[in-house]
Formats: sequence, C-alpha cells, structure tokens
Amino acid sequence: MTICVAALFRWDYGLNDVGFGIVTASDRMFTAGDVEFEPNQAKICHLTPRILILVAGELPVHSEAIRKLQQTLAGQPNLKVDEVAEIYGSFIRGYRQRQTEQFYLAPHGLTHETFRQHQSEMAPSLVADLVYKIEHHIVDAEAIVAGSDVTGTHLYHVDCDGFVSYHNDAGFLTIGIGQPHAKSFLMTRGYAKEWAYSSALVAVYSAKKHAEVAPGVGKMTDMRLISRDGWQVLPEEIFKATDAAYTECEKKITLALHKASLRVAGAHARQLKQLEAANKPKAIADNAK
Repeated sequence: MTICVAALFRWDYGLNDVGFGIVTASDRMFTAGDVEFEPNQAKICHLTPRILILVAGELPVHSEAIRKLQQTLAGQPNLKVDEVAEIYGSFIRGYRQRQTEQFYLAPHGLTHETFRQHQSEMAPSLVADLVYKIEHHIVDAEAIVAGSDVTGTHLYHVDCDGFVSYHNDAGFLTIGIGQPHAKSFLMTRGYAKEWAYSSALVAVYSAKKHAEVAPGVGKMTDMRLISRDGWQVLPEEIFKATDAAYTECEKKITLALHKASLRVAGAHARQLKQLEAANKPKAIADNAK
C-alpha cells in the first residue's frame, strides 16, 4: 500500500544550457496484515550518488532485490540508469520464478526444468492447471528507477513481472495503490516534462496528496530532486513552500466550488420562480371553470 510519483521537468543548468531534472514524492505507509503504520523510514533506496529507486508492494521482495542490486553495484558503480533498471527487473523475474516453483511445482516434486521435460508424461489436466497458475501468478512488487548518467536523466518502471519500460516521453510515472489518483491528477492538469521546476514541484506534491484518499496511503511525504549531478533531498524550506502553495490552492478550489454551487442554486431558484409564474394563469383559469 503506497504511492510513489516521479516526473521530469525542465531545468536550467546554466546560460544556454537547458536539460531535464526529476522530482519524486512518496509516502511512508507500511502495511503488515491488517496493521498500518508510518515509521521513520522512506520508501526510497539511494543506490548510487546519481540513481535511486522507489518501491511499492511487498517489501520482502524489494529487500532481497535491492540487497542483490547493491552487491552488483559495489563491483560496477558506473552502471547507467537503464542497466540498473534491467538488473532490478531480472531480480524480480527470478523471485517470481522461484515463488511459482515453490508454490505450484515443488508439491508435485517438480522444478521448472523437470516440468518442461516431463509435461508429455503428465495428465493434460494437471499440466493445464499448473501452466495456468504459473502464468497468472502475481508478485506484488513494482518500482521506479530514476537517475542520471552520461546520457541524461531517465525514468524507468519495473512492473510486477520484472518487465522494464521507459517513461521519459510520458514525462511522469506513478506506482502503488494510490497511482490511479495521482496519475489522473497529473493527466487532467496536462503535465508535461517541459514544465518548469517550481510548477513540477507543486504538481507532483499535489498528485501525492490527492492519492492519500486511497486506502493505505500515508500522509507523510518524502521528496527528492535528481539532476545531472545526482540526487538530493528536497530542501526543507522548499518543501514547506510547496506544501503552503498546495494548501492555498486547495482552499481556493474549495472556495470556488462553494461560490459555483451558490450560483447554480441561484439559477435553480430563478427557474422555479419562472415555472411558478408560468403555471399561475393556468391554475386561475382552471379554478374559474
């Protein structure tokens, strides 16, 4: 249960030097069975000085994958963002394969390899049942890999099957149970990666806040900035200014909705008076009869 949002934005690195940065936002809610809590722990792993990963879903899955990824990065610290995403995806695929083997094949004394080898000797109904279970098995774990390398700043999604997709053209990415709310907010606002830094901050923060209506999404927010030089925690002063801007916008929206409802109520009242006036002569004529 979570929400993670990441979006590209236009960043002025210097005179005649315009590129892209990335801003991310995530909650801290953890769910264990029917218990939800917000510990002092972000759902972000800083893999290298220039690459980080935001996770949603089953933490044990991510814990194993991140541990293995960190071991890989220890020996290859200069991997590019796409390479890191692909490696992480391979770990998710490996976890899924082991889990399907343990859940569905091991009880029959099989492994994936022996299952492929001996399918022709097995009852067709059993083969069909096992194939269906394996193909439809879901590992509740997805991630955003965001960072910069010599080729620029990049945004990747690793889904629950370990499939990796590139999201620089889309400009933003959301994961977790709150992702429909956050994604809808950014889409309806017409968010694009050409937006400026300040606009991107408010939009991403607002998207995260709108996702808090989803069950299991926490109120606390962690934000990071990624540039060519690497990632950094959003400065506290900027975070407070972003929160204040969001709060002010929400108050104005609430006030505008209230004023709009009063206008509609006034129009409805006028319509009723017009209908009443139009019906009066007919009522008088009917009484005269």
